[in-house]
Amino acid sequence: MTTQPPIAASGLAPDAVAELRAQLVALLGPEAVRAGEQTLGYRVAARVPPLAACPSTAQQVTEILALANELGAAVVPWGGGTAQALGYPPRAYDLALDVRGLNRVLAYEPADLTLSVEAGISFATLDRLLAEHGQRLPLDCARPEAATLGGIVAANLAGPRRLRHGTARDLLIGVCAALTDGTLAHGGGRVVKNVSGYDMMKLFLGSLGTLGVLVELNFKITPRPAQEVALALAFDHAEAALEAVAALLDSVLQPVALVVLDPVLAADLVAGARGWLLLVGFEGAPAATARQAREVRARTPAWRGSVVQEREGAAAAALWHAVTAFQAPDDEPRNRALLKVVVPPSEIGAVLTAVEESATAAGLHLRRAADAGTGIVYARLEQPAVAAAESFGRALAAVQAPLLERFGQAVVLSCPAAAKAQVPVWGREPSGIGVMRAIKHQFDPRGILNPGRFVGGI
Repeated sequence: MTTQPPIAASGLAPDAVAELRAQLVALLGPEAVRAGEQTLGYRVAARVPPLAACPSTAQQVTEILALANELGAAVVPWGGGTAQALGYPPRAYDLALDVRGLNRVLAYEPADLTLSVEAGISFATLDRLLAEHGQRLPLDCARPEAATLGGIVAANLAGPRRLRHGTARDLLIGVCAALTDGTLAHGGGRVVKNVSGYDMMKLFLGSLGTLGVLVELNFKITPRPAQEVALALAFDHAEAALEAVAALLDSVLQPVALVVLDPVLAADLVAGARGWLLLVGFEGAPAATARQAREVRARTPAWRGSVVQEREGAAAAALWHAVTAFQAPDDEPRNRALLKVVVPPSEIGAVLTAVEESATAAGLHLRRAADAGTGIVYARLEQPAVAAAESFGRALAAVQAPLLERFGQAVVLSCPAAAKAQVPVWGREPSGIGVMRAIKHQFDPRGILNPGRFVGGI
């Protein structure tokens, strides 16, 4: 964690903060309103709000937002805080809106494979409930005890098993969000087959809390697999590992994940690993899973590789969790950054090489992982913590710039706050930025929700 002291980030005058606090106390009660040192746990990029509110119902969330909108108070929605490293520091930060009190299961129909929950429930709590019925929400989560379902949807982060199960976008069937005008907006429903119309829930997915605060979520869920297997295949070169990926994708086998690790990261995650690793995952019925694993072992020599390790059950799940943790943003990192580049799978090798060349030239330590089946490369860049933060920002910019030039996009998922002033965190502005700004104004005309944190300073 950074040692940078907290920064007072309120955009409100002291009397307005006092008025906001008094009205929040009247609405929620004194035990649900925090101030002073009690708000230090809500810091974002060293910025600390003067107030935090902890509602327990969706109606209270709407009333808090209406009050904040009236006073012009900047609000940062808060769940487990696991994705607060994303984006730019907020332009202003008057109130942390902690929704973890909204943690109830609203409806669960195991036979229908559908679920409705409040957005503040943690992933781990939900997973334990579903496990009792042999079911799961098939998303990878780096910090399941802390991460809330609302935060997962708002950040739209996904892990290595997205190859088979997709992301939150593929599992979400309905949302309810509190808006700044004090109303609730609904999208989708509680069943998989909903009526056609504007897909409002996709607006909130990945919007980073800039349009509204999620309060209810509906998902389709899946049976829990009877068996999981993960194989680690070693290769002398990245090209051979990627050729094996192409062969697997072109086969009748059905991997849940295909992740390529560079030699440095491979040695960190898999004992005894040498060279490049390809992690291949299967899950399902024990007989089918074992058959697919045998097929991979038999084909590996033809791919110019060797089987280093094979894991089953909890050991396989632990490996995917370690990969997920590598891909997750850091909380206020010190001279560390996480880059994400999305390309067609055929360009993964070029990205891996380009990142290495730029990092070497910039003098940064590098570790890389590629979700090779979906075309996503993650690169962690590090510099000694004793180095000046400004020098790290310049080095990070030197790595990101050629990636933007060649591949069109390179997002900085996390880096020190000082470095965020030196790099375009979200990469190039998309062609539809004008539409995005219009939608933001429609939903949040005073710009109080996570101001300035999203793409284009939205």
